[in-house]
Amino acid sequence: MSGTLYRDFNADGTEDGTDTGIAGATMTLSGTTFDGVSFSTTATTDANGDYTFNYVPQGNYTVTRGNPSEPHLVDGADSAGDQGGSPAAPNQITGISLAANTAAVNYDFTMVPTARVGIAKAVQSGPTANADGSYNVTFRVRVENLSLEPLNAVNVTDSMVGVAPNFGTHTALGNPATDAMTPGTYTMLAAPSGTCGAINAGFNGSAATTLINNGTIAATTTCYADIQLRVRPTVPLPPVLASGGRYENQASVDAVGALSGQTSATNPQLADTSDNGTNPDPNNNGIANEGGENDVTPVNPVFSPSIALIKTADTSGLSTPPQPNDVISYSFTVTNTGNVTLTDIRVTDPLLGAALTGGPISLDPGASDNLTFVGSYSIDQGDIDDGEVTNTATVSGTDPYNTVVQDQSGTANDNDTPTVATITRDPSISLVKNMVSNTLTDPAQLGQQIVYNFTITNTGNVTLTNVRLDDPKLGVAVTGGPIASLAPGAVDSATFTATYDIVQADIDANQVENTATVTGTPPTGAGADVTAESTETTPVAAGPAAIALIKAASVDALSPQPNVGEQVSYSFQVRNTGAVTLFNVTLADVLPDVAMSGGPIAALAPGVTDTATFTATYALKQEDIDRGYVDNRATVTGNPQVGGAVTDESGSAFDTDEDTRVVLARQPSIALVKTADASALNSPPAVGDVISYSFTVT
Repeated sequence: MSGTLYRDFNADGTEDGTDTGIAGATMTLSGTTFDGVSFSTTATTDANGDYTFNYVPQGNYTVTRGNPSEPHLVDGADSAGDQGGSPAAPNQITGISLAANTAAVNYDFTMVPTARVGIAKAVQSGPTANADGSYNVTFRVRVENLSLEPLNAVNVTDSMVGVAPNFGTHTALGNPATDAMTPGTYTMLAAPSGTCGAINAGFNGSAATTLINNGTIAATTTCYADIQLRVRPTVPLPPVLASGGRYENQASVDAVGALSGQTSATNPQLADTSDNGTNPDPNNNGIANEGGENDVTPVNPVFSPSIALIKTADTSGLSTPPQPNDVISYSFTVTNTGNVTLTDIRVTDPLLGAALTGGPISLDPGASDNLTFVGSYSIDQGDIDDGEVTNTATVSGTDPYNTVVQDQSGTANDNDTPTVATITRDPSISLVKNMVSNTLTDPAQLGQQIVYNFTITNTGNVTLTNVRLDDPKLGVAVTGGPIASLAPGAVDSATFTATYDIVQADIDANQVENTATVTGTPPTGAGADVTAESTETTPVAAGPAAIALIKAASVDALSPQPNVGEQVSYSFQVRNTGAVTLFNVTLADVLPDVAMSGGPIAALAPGVTDTATFTATYALKQEDIDRGYVDNRATVTGNPQVGGAVTDESGSAFDTDEDTRVVLARQPSIALVKTADASALNSPPAVGDVISYSFTVT
């Protein structure tokens, strides 16, 4: 017994040339043999859907069709073969009487395939923002024939018109890519294109919503059609919906089975609403119109308005060194760093105020402007003290959707670093010391007073603080100060005064000379303290320089009758009889061979007598004793600080100049000693022998 299981596409119960066999189905033959024995066997359909039961005993039988593994089939009409029987159920033929040695054929079973279609819609490219606030987006609509038969009368429709989440009102433009658009409209950038047949070149989603008109798709194939739109959203932008898009869209498809004639009216799987993505049947079960497979395709255009401001300072116009009211010039570079045109671009700067001019302007994405906005600022003393002017400007612009964007100025587009204009600081100070009065006489006397005042000037360009005065000369009494603050160019001649009582050194020098120092502290960061010196010299009239010398002799070491070599000692009194100190006081004696010791005296003040420094000795000579005295005179020399050396010859008093005489006692006497030498006499002496005599006279 044999038969065929086949796909009966047109469900007419006849195996046509377009019908195809179903393989792998289990067919069961069951019944009772002629001798009353139960019989059952199975066979599996081959690639052509054919099956055969061999060596079947004579008897009465039923053939039952098992369900094939292939989905999307429904039971068709079954037919009994040449040995009788009849279809008893959608999958069974009963009442077959099989005679001995007989072949029973054409016991055929049919199943009818379900025609199916699916559609998906995805954003193929974009959305890409345009400068005017519109955006471009390309959709790809995929239509898949999920059937085993071709589909005819494939129609795809896509309505895009209407308020959001639709795309607005369709408008036809001469140049769709660049012509101005009204908010709430859209246009086709190009006619639809793709691999599907029968694409409607006039599709616009409004008056013409049919994208594919009466197309054909081969069995188990897919085709696509691309739609290119330019959309100008409303102002403000539509809200973002649950789908994640501000806009949503779906296409729909219906078709007719080319072999079966099935339509969507009788077969709901021949109509589908698009699912978001590229697969019309995401779970790949062959059914595209299931729940969860018909999601809208969202479109969320991203408009990213942004702006950047660079502020640049030009200090070339400042004086050297800078002064108040010098002008810093500022320039501003504004860049549209976003993806939409910005209008009403304005720059504000709290430092410059009305001195900032230019604008407002508009800028396309990526465009920069460095000429429109300019400003200037007149510096003040506080700026100079600070050594810089630091501040930030703000730029603002409005995008097509009335979103205002701002940026704080920086040194580059990607930072907000404040602009710093460096101002050179040149701290300096000067001092003039003046004698304003004195009580000096001619000649000057110790303790007489000089009064000074001090004129201090800030000669730099920064404010100085803690201005203080130092006069290191011993005895100068400075009063006043410190000056808390001294502005550039300011002069102070009242704060500091000083008095000084003259001392002997001043009289010696015939002047009072000393140097004062002023010190001021500049602002932080402007360097170390600044100083200046001033020297004032006041003449001092001095009395004359004079010196006097007393020389005294001591004969304590002489014998009553002095002898040669005995020494006379001398002492000296040196007195400064003038009005100035004498320096390097030396002593000399006119008598040769006087042994001087001591000195010089480094300094001898007026009125002071020195009795200890100088001494002298003299060893007597015979001529001194013969003379009966020794006369000699010393000379003292002193050197004033100013003027030539002064001298004096010694005397017995400071006001005399005479020799110092040492009287020597003289006692003349003589003695004679006569001595005979008889060593030349003969022995015995004879007449004529000679005796020699010698004489010692003392």
